[in-house]
Amino acid sequence: PAVAAMIPQLAGEDGLTAANALNSTIDNLVVVVGPGVGALLLILGSPTLVFVVNAATFGASALLVHSLRARSRPSDVSEAGRAGPFLQMWRGLQAISGSRSVLVLVSFSVLASFVYGTDTVLFVYVSKLQLGTGATGYGYLLAALGVGGILAALVVNQLAAMPRLGAVITLGMAVYCVPTFVLIFVHSPELGFLLEVIRGGGTLVVDVLAITALQRSVASEMVARVFGVFFALVLGAISLGSILAALLESTLSLHPTLALMGLGVPALAALAYPWLHRMDDAAVLGLAAIRAKVELLGTLGIFATGSRPVLEQLARACSEETSPAGTVIIREGDPADSFYILRSGQVDVSALGEGAQPKHLRVMAAGSYFGEIGLLEQIPRTATVTAIQDCQLYRISGENFMNALTAAPASQPFLDGTRARLTLTHPSYRTSYVPAQEAGA
Repeated sequence: PAVAAMIPQLAGEDGLTAANALNSTIDNLVVVVGPGVGALLLILGSPTLVFVVNAATFGASALLVHSLRARSRPSDVSEAGRAGPFLQMWRGLQAISGSRSVLVLVSFSVLASFVYGTDTVLFVYVSKLQLGTGATGYGYLLAALGVGGILAALVVNQLAAMPRLGAVITLGMAVYCVPTFVLIFVHSPELGFLLEVIRGGGTLVVDVLAITALQRSVASEMVARVFGVFFALVLGAISLGSILAALLESTLSLHPTLALMGLGVPALAALAYPWLHRMDDAAVLGLAAIRAKVELLGTLGIFATGSRPVLEQLARACSEETSPAGTVIIREGDPADSFYILRSGQVDVSALGEGAQPKHLRVMAAGSYFGEIGLLEQIPRTATVTAIQDCQLYRISGENFMNALTAAPASQPFLDGTRARLTLTHPSYRTSYVPAQEAGA
């Protein structure tokens, strides 16, 4: 849960799918490489050495996590100490059940986890009775799933860019399950391995796209709670799948069980597709509603490096405001809390600065923006902006503004212009803002 909650903060909107794909690729790579490393350590030493090295990897992981730096979005999940772990889990469950889209996305991931649980048992029977590879074949089949996930990571980012993800997620579930039915007719170990590689690609697509959509759908202060419930459901589904697979195999035998898992689960996924389709329709309508804002943001030099997802996230964060002529929109010396884009009208910019008398600086027209200096430098407003005419504006909170610049750092020409404007009012001030890419260098 902590990893799933932190990924959106570390990767940002622009790199969210790629980050989730990388996280899943590492998980799959561990499945493939881990047993080999363990075997090599046993050859070189003893079981004690294996446990010591394993423990050391946890220590190294803790050091790496400690070094992480992100723009923190603190939220009191304990509700001032009133909410214990179970109540927090209940809040997460309420958030999942309260949104049909979130519920469907969670259901698909839980269903995929259930199928994986059946795999952990059925692979034993498939290896022994179907492929004739005995006990060793189990590890090869499990590794094949990991290889498929690694290969699918190469294309999942392109799939995530498609306007309608419902069909992609449903197809991914079919790719994960249908080869299980095909195994009934396969006796070649090589072909069985290939089928599991295909299945591994399908499950990665389902998991990455569903988790990414879930991270985008849930309010930031609820992400950790929702994923706490989510992973509890995932672990429960894996356990249930392993138990049920053993019961089905002993009751129905191997082939009927493979047919049930290979065809029955995709049928369930197909029944849920209308909900995913409606989710896609809502997403398309949402994009249409913010298209004008996205196009305007794209024309501003400050967001010249911003990708489409970053601009869409900013557009959703824009609130529309109207300021009649004569209104002071921002006042010199006040705390800087927002960024403004002028949609229509004109504003006058004046400042006292370090001088003895206020002075007029400029008149700004539609398509201009202001308020960025105080946010970038974390200082009070350096100028007063007054509406000359009735003005329509977009307002973006300081937090959303800075998050966007973290994902897509401002260009050097923009920063040079900002410093020049600051010099007009506060010539002795030395700017301190450093773009995220330079700060991390």
